[in-house]
Amino acid sequence: MSIVFSKIPIPRIRLTLFTCVVCGRMSRADSPGRESMQCHRCGATWRARAMVLGVLQSFGYSNTSLKDAREDWSIRGLGTSDDIKIAKQLVNKFDYVNTYYHKGPKLDLTNVDPQWRECAQFVVCSDVLEHVPPPTHSALEGLFSVVASGGAAIISIPYTTAETTIEFYPELERYEVQGNQVVWHDSNGVQHVDDNPEFHGGAGQTLAFRVWSLAKFEEALLRAGFSRIERVNFSKSFGVPPLVSGDAILIARK
Repeated sequence: MSIVFSKIPIPRIRLTLFTCVVCGRMSRADSPGRESMQCHRCGATWRARAMVLGVLQSFGYSNTSLKDAREDWSIRGLGTSDDIKIAKQLVNKFDYVNTYYHKGPKLDLTNVDPQWRECAQFVVCSDVLEHVPPPTHSALEGLFSVVASGGAAIISIPYTTAETTIEFYPELERYEVQGNQVVWHDSNGVQHVDDNPEFHGGAGQTLAFRVWSLAKFEEALLRAGFSRIERVNFSKSFGVPPLVSGDAILIARK
């Protein structure tokens, strides 16, 4: 009696090889995603690499990783709760300091301390502006005030391509986080309870207040005072390929 073994196909994981724009080393990752595609060397995600690529492009650096970029201590940079994976690399290249909403060195974009005004040639603001309570113009004007003349803010936000921004708490007057609920009042004094609020990872203010319309967000940046808005040119070879959605990284120049 002969025994026939059937061949069961084994699915293959498609790996992408790239030179990580953060650490400068060859890395590999599986399917691209905004919060995935981690560099197996330094741990930087797609979004972290995209922000570093934006910093480099804002100063005209081309075809180089952050690791291989020349040091320039005349360039002052500021982070707004930046990922530690990129913060520890930026501090080795520029006069850079990372700030936080909940601890020192503290920066509240809705109420900027005078010490931070016009202090930085570049400001990294990654997935922060969906977390600021309304009115949003306060935070955008605060961000503008931190950037020095001729400098730029490198910004990422979760966004929609719809014409209008989706506010989770329309006409918000005040709110309180109570456990897993958000109790909030609108401008008419009506109380609402959100039993399924959206919190994002990280310390400090992590409650999400909105999903921005990308078009409206760019308009709001210009109203806040920025002179022009550019898009970061993605680079597959540096581990920042275009994604199907949610992949716009902006350079807002002052």
